[in-house]
Amino acid sequence: MKTKSKYAGLNWQNFLRSFAMPISWLCGLPVVLGLMYIQSPGSFGLQLLFVAIAAAIPAIMHLTLGRFLREEWAQALVLIGWASFAALAIASPGNLYTPLIALAVLPIIAAASFGGMRRVLEATALTAIIVVTIAIAATQGLLPQSNGLFVFWPGLELASLVLSLIVIGAGMASVLPVIDSSARLREGLFQKSLHLDFCIDRSGHVIAASDQGRKWSSATALSGLLRNKNGEIASKKAIDQVFVNNQPASLVVPVGTDGKSHLLQIRQLNKKLVLVNLRNISALLAKEKNLIRQRDEAIQLGREKTMFLASMSHELRTPLNAIIGFSDMMKARLFGPIPAKYAEYADLIHESGRHLVDLVGDVLDVSKIESEHYKLDKENFDLNEIVRACVKLMQMTAEEAGVRSTVEVPDYQVPVIADRKAMRQILFNLLSNAIKFTPGGGTITTKVSLNGNKVTLNIVDDGVGMSKEDASRVGQPYQQAQSAKASDARGTGLGLSLVKALAELHDGQFKVQSELGQGTSISLELPILDQASMKAATVKTLDARSHILRAQAAAEQIAAVTARISS
Repeated sequence: MKTKSKYAGLNWQNFLRSFAMPISWLCGLPVVLGLMYIQSPGSFGLQLLFVAIAAAIPAIMHLTLGRFLREEWAQALVLIGWASFAALAIASPGNLYTPLIALAVLPIIAAASFGGMRRVLEATALTAIIVVTIAIAATQGLLPQSNGLFVFWPGLELASLVLSLIVIGAGMASVLPVIDSSARLREGLFQKSLHLDFCIDRSGHVIAASDQGRKWSSATALSGLLRNKNGEIASKKAIDQVFVNNQPASLVVPVGTDGKSHLLQIRQLNKKLVLVNLRNISALLAKEKNLIRQRDEAIQLGREKTMFLASMSHELRTPLNAIIGFSDMMKARLFGPIPAKYAEYADLIHESGRHLVDLVGDVLDVSKIESEHYKLDKENFDLNEIVRACVKLMQMTAEEAGVRSTVEVPDYQVPVIADRKAMRQILFNLLSNAIKFTPGGGTITTKVSLNGNKVTLNIVDDGVGMSKEDASRVGQPYQQAQSAKASDARGTGLGLSLVKALAELHDGQFKVQSELGQGTSISLELPILDQASMKAATVKTLDARSHILRAQAAAEQIAAVTARISS
């Protein structure tokens, strides 16, 4: 309510500022004509009618162009009209020493009614040029030396003075309150504002502006502020929508002939005014565009790198398979015995070849996942079966390293819907990683548990462990803990990143808990449980258990009877 009452008189003040001067001028003309007729009633003729028409032209032009007075071209035409009439009227007596000199302020009063300081300064300069020009012309004898119009109408001096005073008084009365209200409006809205803030009415007229806004532009209309047709159209539509919806609006508009992007924020003050904030974001948008371009280039380079690694992995597998095959033949002595040293070399070649094949396989899988070419082939299977099989396959490796490997799974089937190959890869990578970094005499435990529709797969070891900082990096490609780098075991940093990626492809979560020197626990929470099959399997398991229990009870009864018979 306070805001509305504060700006309630602005519409009336705008009308008074724009039209008080021409209306008072037109109303004052009959007064002038009456005074002139009283002074010399017999001389009223065509000359007086000509003067009246000439005096009315600038006022009529001012009123006619009233709806366009916020446009620069309309202001310029009105100023030219008032200045031309003032120049003719002042020059007509042949010298400057007449009351008609007061008419020199007409262009200044008209400019002040537009509400822009730039127009006032322009009108003042124009008036000064006119007065100086007439003074020079009078001293050089270029003006008529007669008294001109005063010969025919002696009362013209008095009438001109009265009309000039009426116009000046009306103009100042209309302009000063509005200037004062604009100052109060600026102080209330934009006190200490460091931004380009403007108060604009429904028709796009600038009612007030912040200090920074007035320094940036002295335009009195939205079109003058933006100086861009497309920006003006978009801004007017947005302002109309703000008045209709009573909701703030923000949009990016081009400003100026160069079309620099500015953020335009609009907020409604009352039913007739909006607060507009302009901010130049062209540099910000250019920076954002550059960052987007750099991001796209980086993504493209990453894809090209991934495709290169994938193709190279395929190319490397062929010679590696040949190396492994021939080293296997040498180890098996298929073509006869070989010296012991050569046999040792064959073992090393075979071991290195297997390591390179595993590395190439990991690189290929990671490349596929990064390039979004890795597709899951989901099917139904028992997770316990996969877990037991993988632990059994890695048992020999664990025994060679002197590590004890155990498994803890439910004593019933755990049906899941997942990619069987991916689950094997996850288990092999986790078990291989645990065996690598668990010293001899250590223990590795593989656990499976259920929580709702989630299956938790947990691999726990009591190996070298890692710090919290290293644990936070685990799962990122080519990242290894410091404890792993200090170990004799070879690693690439791809194993766990592949496990994390495969888990995330199953919409799962990868978690690492570790303490340096105390071991590591890696758990995967995978929402892959086939609950429908799980219920059937549970019922089937319960039925089997009931049969077993009944059989055991029957056996105990038979044993008891047999014991009694024997006794």
